[in-house]
Amino acid sequence: MLSSNHFLYLQKNIKNMKKVTALLCLIISFINLGLTAQSELIKGYLINNSNEKIDCFFETKKWIEDDFEYRISENSEPILIKTSDFKEFGVLGKFKYERHFVKIDLTSKNDSKSTYNLDRDKTPELKEKTLFLEALVTGKANLYRYEKGKIKRFFISNENRKIEQLIFKKYLNSSNQISYNNRYKQQLSIQLKCKNITINTLKNIAYRTTDLTKVFIKYNTCANSDFTFFKTKNKGKRISLNLRPRFNLTNTQLNRESSTIGGNSFVIDYGNLITYGLGAELEVFFYKNDFSFIIEPTFTSSISHSSGFSQNLGTLTTLEGIAKFSYQAIEVPFGVRYYFFSKQKSKAFVNTTFNFSIDINSNLEVTSNIEDEIKVDGLGGTSNFSIGAGYKYDKYSLELRYNTDKKVNNKLVKLYEPTIKSFSIIFGYELF
Repeated sequence: MLSSNHFLYLQKNIKNMKKVTALLCLIISFINLGLTAQSELIKGYLINNSNEKIDCFFETKKWIEDDFEYRISENSEPILIKTSDFKEFGVLGKFKYERHFVKIDLTSKNDSKSTYNLDRDKTPELKEKTLFLEALVTGKANLYRYEKGKIKRFFISNENRKIEQLIFKKYLNSSNQISYNNRYKQQLSIQLKCKNITINTLKNIAYRTTDLTKVFIKYNTCANSDFTFFKTKNKGKRISLNLRPRFNLTNTQLNRESSTIGGNSFVIDYGNLITYGLGAELEVFFYKNDFSFIIEPTFTSSISHSSGFSQNLGTLTTLEGIAKFSYQAIEVPFGVRYYFFSKQKSKAFVNTTFNFSIDINSNLEVTSNIEDEIKVDGLGGTSNFSIGAGYKYDKYSLELRYNTDKKVNNKLVKLYEPTIKSFSIIFGYELF
């Protein structure tokens, strides 16, 4: 049979679950709203199979798909066409994709950083595919790139030769050692003949965008050819530091448990209080900068309460006293954040963190007419979880964060257990 204590516990947790559910519904609605406007329309062009150039707008998130959606104007209805119905699209001077029928090695295991999945055959598995390739350098000699997941391949074409993949493959030799098929260097030496491009030049070229674009620019310059270099899009910063001041709507309670002197448990509620905090958030980005790890040491202003209480213990005895509680700590949340974009400078985000605190100055003092005095200095740290949603524009951000209850786990204060509830409004400014 459930006691009154159990009923109080269930009632309290049901209320907390309702709050969390409401906030999760708000965050999900926020995500859905952001996703409907996630991609920014950019002004570009496409060239169809009849060589007609169409000025249009398309979304940054839908560059290379089986279907391609574009608009004649920003507010017009979208037009859906097959990628087989056009052969080029891009933004003048910024980027260009061309459709090509190529032979390509799509085996991702050859791009593995470990030896476990590596092939033992140095010969690439070339298969015929029609793909849209990103133009990096166009001129007398052209350099293209295909990138999908872990697969990255480069292609070359010039006035006298059809487009072909520059061959590079990592494999295991007969001694179980990693070896490299660097045939791309031989291909470059055959097709990029110029007095300024020597054997030593090609010997030191790695199979990566920066090295290859440099040698193609060098060749087109040497050949007195007009050429276009499409600068690859900046992958974005990998780390940032944000200053994060905040307001916390805080509610503090002492949960007095039933004891040997009788009486049911009861709560001393100190009411709501606005506290302040200042955090320094370190953010480390990963997976195309859509996700980040966050850690945010935060100094919070002190909580200080004093309240009298009176409780009938049900034995013709009334427990009366004064409970004083103060708390100050450095909180250290760490967790994961997800960004979803609407425009170039603005983005929405959601995050979840696990928080632990380092006690700076906290104590509890309870005096009453019946029980022995309780006086504890240094209550120790707390831990809890948080979920939040926010919006960032350029260097500025705003986040709403719900924090689950923080309980002081100290055996010396078990009879009067402090619980801190809070909801935070966090402002942010990106320092770098």
